[in-house]
Amino acid sequence: MKKFAVVGAVILAAFLSLAWIKGGAQPMQWMEQPVDRGTAPGADE
Repeated sequence: MKKFAVVGAVILAAFLSLAWIKGGAQPMQWMEQPVDRGTAPGADE
């Protein structure tokens, strides 16, 4: 279970990184995830 959670977190982080790169500074235009609440790794940067 924990292993799956870690893998999921890594995949989510990678996806968010790609989204940030592809979407420039406004990935929220097509992503409705609450990343602005610090729920994702690196969201506090």
